[in-house]
Amino acid sequence: EADFNRLGLQSFRKLRLVTQARLNLCQTYPNHLLVPADVDDRDLVAVSKYRSKQRIPAVSWFDVRTGAHIARCAQPMAGVNSRRCAEDERLVALLAGLTARETVNEAGDVVWAKCTYYIIDARSKVASRGNQLMGKGVEQAKHYRDGRYATELLHMNIGNIHAVRESFDAVHALHRPGAPELSSGGYLGKLDASGWLAHVH
Repeated sequence: EADFNRLGLQSFRKLRLVTQARLNLCQTYPNHLLVPADVDDRDLVAVSKYRSKQRIPAVSWFDVRTGAHIARCAQPMAGVNSRRCAEDERLVALLAGLTARETVNEAGDVVWAKCTYYIIDARSKVASRGNQLMGKGVEQAKHYRDGRYATELLHMNIGNIHAVRESFDAVHALHRPGAPELSSGGYLGKLDASGWLAHVH
């Protein structure tokens, strides 16, 4: 809460802090969540029921001057039928609108400046599609846009948590105090074999 105030939350009226424990939204999130000011508590509860582990889209970083931000959440529970949630789509639309700006075109008309809101999925496209068979899934970009901005879904192709953890453990072992000294060739080979640089890339 203090950190959000340090960033200038007091003067940024498009966001508000919500005490999520009072709403019983998500056990694995901090007590205070930063969400669009125009989303009411009932909508937050509806969104939490639509997102895996009730992890709603919540702002974790923002720039008070531009409205640029990073919001994190878990995958939607869309399933094979691509189930939708109007409250979730509205919440994301309000997040995207934080950076939407009016501008004047050549004819002198006030219009929305062209911008793109990115939804970034850390998984591969194949993994996210596979999760649909288990009742989860991925956002459909076409449902998360309006006339002020376009929405693009990007997949980062990061391995699953187990692969990343094993890779991290391997690279960590190379740098642990007391680890056997390796020649530069041996070190580089083991670093490459850990897969860590591929994940970072």
